[in-house]
Amino acid sequence: MQGVLGVRIKKARIELRLSQGAFARVLGLSSEFISLLEADKRAPSLTTLNKIASFFKKDIGYFLQEKEAAFSLLLRGEGKGKGKHRPLHLFRSL
Repeated sequence: MQGVLGVRIKKARIELRLSQGAFARVLGLSSEFISLLEADKRAPSLTTLNKIASFFKKDIGYFLQEKEAAFSLLLRGEGKGKGKHRPLHLFRSL
């Protein structure tokens, strides 16, 4: 799970065009703590993670799951080997 939590917090914050300082003030945290969270050098408590998830209107699972979109694992190797993924390619073109 390394990197998932921090990356997703940072991505959500940037999408709202918030600085670390502004985000920290809204949550009642320090900007240094937000920086450490985004760098995956600190882990938030469940209470803090719940505040973050609520602020972004996302489920806590969004920040914790390391899940790829459907078929992305199968299609990742597309093009490696002749005809190897032909059925997937046909399905994708429907």
